[in-house]
Amino acid sequence: MADEFKAENDGFQYTPGDEAYDPNAIDDVTDIFHDGYGADDDPTGDLSAPESREGGIGDAAATVQQTLAKAGGAAAGAARTATAAMAEGLTALKDVAAASREHSDAKALLREMETAFEADSETLQHRLDIESSFTRIVNEQTAELQDAQRVVAEATNTIETLSAQRDQLGNRLTALKGENEQMLRPYKALVDSTRKRSDDTSRTLGDARRAVKDAESQVEEANRRREQAVASANRTLDSAQERLRQVQDELKAMQENPGSALSAIFDLKNEVAQETASVEAARVDVQTVTTDSQYAVESAQQQLFSLRQSVETAENDYETAKKEAEDRRAEYDRIHKDAMDKEEALQREIDARIGGIEEAQTMLRGAEERIKEAQGLLDEANGIHATPEVTEALIASVNQQHADIEQQNALIEQLATNEKSLRDSTRGKRVLFIGVIAAAVVLLIVVLFLIFGPK
Repeated sequence: MADEFKAENDGFQYTPGDEAYDPNAIDDVTDIFHDGYGADDDPTGDLSAPESREGGIGDAAATVQQTLAKAGGAAAGAARTATAAMAEGLTALKDVAAASREHSDAKALLREMETAFEADSETLQHRLDIESSFTRIVNEQTAELQDAQRVVAEATNTIETLSAQRDQLGNRLTALKGENEQMLRPYKALVDSTRKRSDDTSRTLGDARRAVKDAESQVEEANRRREQAVASANRTLDSAQERLRQVQDELKAMQENPGSALSAIFDLKNEVAQETASVEAARVDVQTVTTDSQYAVESAQQQLFSLRQSVETAENDYETAKKEAEDRRAEYDRIHKDAMDKEEALQREIDARIGGIEEAQTMLRGAEERIKEAQGLLDEANGIHATPEVTEALIASVNQQHADIEQQNALIEQLATNEKSLRDSTRGKRVLFIGVIAAAVVLLIVVLFLIFGPK
């Protein structure tokens, strides 16, 4: 087969798309070669030597000139031979490239023909399969279409029924929520009022307890002040009594002394009288201070007693209000829970209807897809059955394509043989051409290196 053909890999081979080969570039090189070394050019130049005054020198110059002329002639011949070889090599390269391109184009055309042939063959086989099973296809797809239409009708009816029930239950739920809200409003108000009352009694109880603590502190302070005042008055009394005793002792000693002056005794008696008065005053002060401080203590204790009773009253009020608030909250929670249970029961019924609607919609979409697929198969089968001329034309086209492919394969085999023969016959010319080009490139590199290289 042509696809199994492989071109020989020789010294130089061109394949379509290979960027290494450029016929235009090779033409440029050949033109340069011809321009530089024409067949009529004299590569030796003008080597004539001036006439010599001496005969010997003239003969030598003539001999050198003849030698150079022969060398120039040989070089010119070599140049002409090289030019002819280059031209033949370039022509060989162009011929091989053209043959390879023609071979490649033929294979590309074959691939296109085979692709079209495969597509048309599949289409033809499909039409033949449909035509051979036409009765079975019509019966099966008609039954499928009828069953899917039945499912569509049932799903549509289910959706309509469940949608009506969903809407009805939704209206009932809306009404129930309104009724529950109106029913729960007074219970909620009672809960709020009893909670506020409980908060108020709690604050009152806190204030009463703080007042009791203050009163207890005042009782302690009154007792402390009473003790301090009584102790201070008793110390004053003790001091007055001690002074009176001392003055009395001095008076007694002076009275027992016969030599004591009457004026001194008189002064001591006055002093005794004064100290006696001070003692009596201190006794009265002790009694007064004791009475007053005891009164202050008793007053503080009475205040504390009254406040403690207020605390008991506040505690009773708080417990009562707290119990009422808890009872109201429990009652509200119970009624609210009953109301929410009824709403949730209705919502569950609504959700069940919604779930049924979604399930029916899924069935409806599936049935519609079945109808679309069955109708498509029926339309295709009827279309193929009604157009036998299209099938006959497709059979003729496929047969013709098969023949064309066989002919193209034969052409590819012939082109492959021609390309191989051309490569074999021109291998030497192409190798020589490439060698000359490579040598010229190397020479150019050497010259450039000598000119621009390091000094």
